[in-house]
Amino acid sequence: GGVTMALNKGTMDMFLTRALERIHKLAGRKHPKLLEECEAALALIKRLHKMRQKSNGPLSDSEMSTLANTTCRALRLACETRNARIMIASLDCLQKMMAYGYIRESIKDLSGGKKDKALIETVIETISSCFDFPDDTVQLQIIKALLTSITTPSCGVHAEILMTAVRTCYNIYLMSRNQVNQTTSKATLTQMLNIIFARLEACPNPDDLYQEYDPNDVAEQLSKQVVKSVFASVGLTEEEESEAEGERSGPVRDVLAGEARNSLDRRNQIAELALHTTPAMNGHDSAEIAPELPVSPVISDPSSNSSQNAETVYYDCFLIFRALCKLSIKDVGDARTRRTFFSSQGSSRTQDSGNDVVESLDMRSKILALELLLSILENSGPIMRSHQRFITNAIKRHLCVSVLSTNGVSAVPKVFRLSLSIFRTLIAYFKNHLKNEIGVFFEKIFLRILESANSTIPQKWMVLEVLLHICKNPQTLVDIFLNYDCDISDPRDIFERMVNDLAGVAKGKGVSLIDHWTTDEEDTAMKTLGVECMVTIMRSLLDWSKELYEGSETEEDKKSIVEESNDENVRSRPSVVSQAELRMFALQKDHPDSDSRFEVQMIYNQQVKKGKQSFNMKPKNGIKYLINIGHFQNTPKDIANFLYSADGLDKEQVGVYLGGKNDINRRVLYEYVDNHFCFKDVDFDIAIRKFLSNFMLPKEAEQIDRIMEKFAERYYTDNNTIFANADAAYVLAYATIMLATDLHSPAIKKKITLEQFKHNLRKLNDGKDFQPAYLEAIYRRIGASPLKLGFDGEDRPAEEDMLTPKQRQLLFHQETTFMVKKSREILREKLRSRNTFFKSTNIRHVRPMFSVSWCPMLAAFSYMLESTDDDRAVSLCLEGFQCAIRVSSIFYMETEQKAFAKSLANFTLIDNDTHTRQVKPKNIRAIRALLSLAQTDGNYLQDSWIYVLLCVSQLERMYLIGTGLPQPLGQAPPPRELAERRSGAEDRDSDRLSGTGSIGKKQNYEEFNATYIVRNIDSIEIEWIFSQTKKLNGDAIVKFVECLCEVSLHNEIKADSPRTYSLQKLVEVAYENMSRIRLVWSRIWVHIGTHFTTVGCHDNLKIAMYAVDSLRQLSMKFLEKDELSHYNFQKSFLKPFGHIISKHSSVQIRELVVHCLSQMIRSRARNIQSGWKSIFGVFTTAAMDSSEYVVSLSFEMLESIMHKYFELIKDNFFVDCVECIVAHARSGRMKETSLKSLKFIDYCAQQLARGNVIELPAEGSSDVVFSDDNEAHLRLWFPMLSGLASLIHHDVLEIRSASLKELFHLLKNYGNMFSQNFLGMVFRGVILPIFHRVRNVPDGPADSKAVRREQDWISSTCFNALSRLTGLFTVYFARHHFLLHDYLILFSSCILHDNEDLAKTGSYNLFTLIKDNRLKWTSKDWEDILKILGHVLLRSTGKDIYSYSKTASGEEELGHSEDETKGVMEPRPPPTPPTPRRRYTDSGETTTLGPVAAWDTGAAEGSQQGKGKTEAIGAEAADEGVEVEACVLAGLDRAVFAQKRVRTRSMSAMMNVFAGRRRVILSFLDSLGELLRGALNTLPAEQIFVTLKAIEEFTFVSHKINKDATLWTELAKYITVWTEFI
Repeated sequence: GGVTMALNKGTMDMFLTRALERIHKLAGRKHPKLLEECEAALALIKRLHKMRQKSNGPLSDSEMSTLANTTCRALRLACETRNARIMIASLDCLQKMMAYGYIRESIKDLSGGKKDKALIETVIETISSCFDFPDDTVQLQIIKALLTSITTPSCGVHAEILMTAVRTCYNIYLMSRNQVNQTTSKATLTQMLNIIFARLEACPNPDDLYQEYDPNDVAEQLSKQVVKSVFASVGLTEEEESEAEGERSGPVRDVLAGEARNSLDRRNQIAELALHTTPAMNGHDSAEIAPELPVSPVISDPSSNSSQNAETVYYDCFLIFRALCKLSIKDVGDARTRRTFFSSQGSSRTQDSGNDVVESLDMRSKILALELLLSILENSGPIMRSHQRFITNAIKRHLCVSVLSTNGVSAVPKVFRLSLSIFRTLIAYFKNHLKNEIGVFFEKIFLRILESANSTIPQKWMVLEVLLHICKNPQTLVDIFLNYDCDISDPRDIFERMVNDLAGVAKGKGVSLIDHWTTDEEDTAMKTLGVECMVTIMRSLLDWSKELYEGSETEEDKKSIVEESNDENVRSRPSVVSQAELRMFALQKDHPDSDSRFEVQMIYNQQVKKGKQSFNMKPKNGIKYLINIGHFQNTPKDIANFLYSADGLDKEQVGVYLGGKNDINRRVLYEYVDNHFCFKDVDFDIAIRKFLSNFMLPKEAEQIDRIMEKFAERYYTDNNTIFANADAAYVLAYATIMLATDLHSPAIKKKITLEQFKHNLRKLNDGKDFQPAYLEAIYRRIGASPLKLGFDGEDRPAEEDMLTPKQRQLLFHQETTFMVKKSREILREKLRSRNTFFKSTNIRHVRPMFSVSWCPMLAAFSYMLESTDDDRAVSLCLEGFQCAIRVSSIFYMETEQKAFAKSLANFTLIDNDTHTRQVKPKNIRAIRALLSLAQTDGNYLQDSWIYVLLCVSQLERMYLIGTGLPQPLGQAPPPRELAERRSGAEDRDSDRLSGTGSIGKKQNYEEFNATYIVRNIDSIEIEWIFSQTKKLNGDAIVKFVECLCEVSLHNEIKADSPRTYSLQKLVEVAYENMSRIRLVWSRIWVHIGTHFTTVGCHDNLKIAMYAVDSLRQLSMKFLEKDELSHYNFQKSFLKPFGHIISKHSSVQIRELVVHCLSQMIRSRARNIQSGWKSIFGVFTTAAMDSSEYVVSLSFEMLESIMHKYFELIKDNFFVDCVECIVAHARSGRMKETSLKSLKFIDYCAQQLARGNVIELPAEGSSDVVFSDDNEAHLRLWFPMLSGLASLIHHDVLEIRSASLKELFHLLKNYGNMFSQNFLGMVFRGVILPIFHRVRNVPDGPADSKAVRREQDWISSTCFNALSRLTGLFTVYFARHHFLLHDYLILFSSCILHDNEDLAKTGSYNLFTLIKDNRLKWTSKDWEDILKILGHVLLRSTGKDIYSYSKTASGEEELGHSEDETKGVMEPRPPPTPPTPRRRYTDSGETTTLGPVAAWDTGAAEGSQQGKGKTEAIGAEAADEGVEVEACVLAGLDRAVFAQKRVRTRSMSAMMNVFAGRRRVILSFLDSLGELLRGALNTLPAEQIFVTLKAIEEFTFVSHKINKDATLWTELAKYITVWTEFI
């Protein structure tokens, strides 16, 4: 169709006719054959034109074929004329014929040559044959035509003709001397390759390209037709073809290899391409140089839709790729003809081989091949990157095995740079398929170059540039760590090793040793590049975890992610991973991000590494550890395999273990040698080299002997024809080692000769001589190459800083030779292996990466920051610190975070070194970095806030020093004054800055540094930190406040010169964050409150006052916010006031606390809720203060509360108020205040009874208002009643009396509102404790303070109390009747007391109670009354009292034993209590009359008894006397009490007590007789009988003990009673 269109439009006349006519004209008579062909072609064109005019139809295929063949014959002859003008016209015509479709793939060559040869092949051969013509225009026309043939789809240029076209462009670039032609050919090559490999991406059947690659069945995957066509194209016969097919392991590989060989034989070399894929070459654009180059938009034939077409496309790509690979590894000849890294001393890092004059054609070819390979890889598409066949056959087999392993250690800078670029591209696009290859290049080549002491700075620089590019991609970096550092099957620790190497470069390791002529600037630049790589790693880690950092997740999500990473896996994973667990997780290989599997891999690799480290220190321990973790079995074979194959083992320690004397060591040595070495047909010295390549011979002779003995045995076994026996091999082995030492040791001046070597070995081969030629060969090889024991290329030679470039080049060549050899071995071994390359998607992988890299990074950043002042280096180090702190903060890695933050803070030099070192600009930048970190990463700093705030605190101190005189506590200079002081400081220190001043003293350093800091650090940067704390999240603000409190306390408050800067900022921060939610604020206040409490108790009054006042300000601010009921935050907020007032010794501080609370109440009373509790607590403490002013202040405020704010406290803080009132009443320092407080208690009771405090039942529903069933009733009443009861024992009589009056006033007025049980609890919990103390009057001299106080209370208050109690019972008889038993017990205990006044009072009130209510008693009541009366009589026999009279004249008068004179004080044993007397009633029942049972005496115990009644008469009655009764009532042990009484009482005192008791009993009997006579007719006869029997008993016992006429006279009165009763 295209041809017909051209014909119809006259195109034939336009270029065919004109071209042929021009050629015909130029040919002339010199080329008759050409003239003839041109005329024939013109005639054919004219005839076809006429035919088409008649038929007006398209040309047939035969006509088209005839036209094309005829024209091409003429054009071919034109190209053979070697005339530039004719050739140009011919080539231009051929180009147009291909462009317009005259030459097609389907048209055959009819010239009679090769059968079925396509015309396009002949055309390409014709065009290519013109390349060696020395004309620039002809060469440009060739390039143009060849490019058209590739870009035109109808031409169908494939296989060998494609290679011919590409090769021609190579030759033009290589051979042409014209720069334009070189550039044009280079650009054309680039375009050709892009089009060819783009066809692979545009293949219409991409599924064919994804088929699985079976290395054992390659033939079925490649079309046989394509293979045969290739064989035919390269001229192979059928026999040669069969032979080639028989030799190949895969058809593609060997067929293409044969094609490439024949192609290279026919043509010279291929030329060079640009370093980069961009068409811009040497400052020129290819489009400008060759504007006529056509670019076809069609890059594939749409009609090619078969799988054969896909195979053809793949085959074209493979041919070109493999040819380029083979050309790139071709030997470039003599190294002296090229410039290398070692050939130019003083070469800087910026030197590029592009400026070198590379004259070698081989070198240009190598560079071109590498550049084209790089272009292909960089422009590859997704299909090529996933084409398993292409990757395996082309990239793995040829590019990796040959190109990178060879050129990756090249000494030519440009070759080395290109190799690194290719490696970088493989990582970027092909890493999913090249896991093994990338690992080998990293481990065995590029990192080795970086570690080598003999590689040059440019080499290291280029490696660092590639590493920098790799580190910029977070995905690639994390994938490297996941696939190599965490791989169980083949751990390489590439990431960790890379970081360690970069840290070494940054610290100058190996840099200064390489080129001692290197300038300081270049040395710094190299270190800076190493730091930049590490900083880039930190950026990538931060970018990988940006989901956590940038806040795209919620705070809870962040914590869950980090906690799962930090806690669950780490804590749950055992410290030692078992082999069974490894097998289990190995099944999860398709799930790379499985947390469990990843964690197991990490732990296992760390364990293996730890085992290797242990082996390098002590081999036995390392082997044991590795066996325990299951790394290998405890068998000699497994141990030997480990020693042979494991990386990272110390070769000297391996030799020590193999040479050990233990049985296990010998067995391992035998397995090591027998299983891993075969010396068949290996020269003896070569065998020694091989044997000693993996370990070093130990130093002990015995160990060396065991190792070499086994070597000799093994060598003799494999080569038994050379030696007579193994002993001969053993001797020769030692001799060879000694020979190597002698020949190559610089310490030995006179070297051994060959004859001496032979002479030394005479007759040692079992009595015979060794073969002379054999020994000569050994001597010659050892002399040529030293025997390096244990050196295999992995061990770097000794670093010597004075080596010449020649020596260093030789050493580096030795290293690179091993690198290439080892790399190729590993790559060939793993060529067919297909390890899965895992792609990470998990954020948590950053944490272990940071764990293995932070230590070397910290060391490198610190070293670089300390050792250099270079701006870029300092900036990078500071950024590295910031990124590291950020990453560690995100993952809550506390140790790592603190390490970086502390190091960064140390470089600010404002903490401890400001007086010893001068601050430099880098220190200022460190300060800014630390402040910037606080501004940008405050949410992640956690505990590292302490270092930021320490820096801020020290900055404030520097401001005070640098701006003049120190400021008062807590104050900062105003901005204007600060600016003036800055200006003055600059003038004062101008001489220092210019170098004229001296900074030799500490104070001068500090002043200078302070001034310098003030000039360079703006205070706004500092203030911003505190003002922006409101933007911190909840956890961050809590940590910030915690650290600020710590800095304030430990670095300012407790300093020698205390400051309050941080305390002031703490107040500001609290103000800024006052609006936070209650949950967060409560956490903040835990730290603030504790800090204010501590500071408020400081000995320095200014600091303490500042703290209290600050606390007041915060409290006032916080009280502006309303608080709901039942919340307690206000209580916690005001709690520090209570602690301060109770702990501080200064009256001023205590007064200030009371004043602060008073101000709060006056201004914020309506907002106070739970804070009332703390306020009353403070006032309660103040009530007991030693200062009357403090007491009066607190009472004044209490009075104000009662008058103005009682409504606010009555609901929830009534009890606290009552306790505060009671405390003021108890104070006693101000009597008037105490008495007023009692009135407040009455007011409180009144409000409570009226229902103003608690809701009461409706009126008329019940007389009982307060019940024990209601806990609130008990909680509200008991503090008032018990408080008044406690005040009854106050030292001040007025307070006692008023308290007693108020107590019974309350009981009288409101007792009728109490339930029966409630009254019982009040009696037992409030009333009885009043008399508890008097019933247990302390013993001692009558003039003792305690005795006098109790006597005074009995005489002044007790009678009144008992009388009021009796009257209360009488008034509320119905309410109190159930308490009769308790009243009787109370009165009886008073009657039986030793104190005569108390006994009389008790007796009086008992009979008063009986008489006043005699008409109300029931029969049961009389029974109880008479029982108590009888009990008093029986307990008043005075047996114990009388017994004391027996000792009046004895030797134990005071209860001491006869040993008292000897200094031995032993207590007198108490008298044995007599058995209780039993009496029989008329009914015949037995009753026991004994002491009153103990009953509750405390308020708490009384409330616990509840409704139970106290038993009046116990089961342990006995005639033991008054003292025993008192003992029982007091709840004390009788024996201890008796001993105490015997020891302390004198005989006269005891007699006085007895006299008093006698008077009491007489009075009691008189009252009892009167009672019996008056009530004889109303009392039950039975009870009267019992009482009279008791009197009889009393009479009998008393008479028996002591004949008392007065007592008998009193008892005689009862005869009348008996008579009347009978």
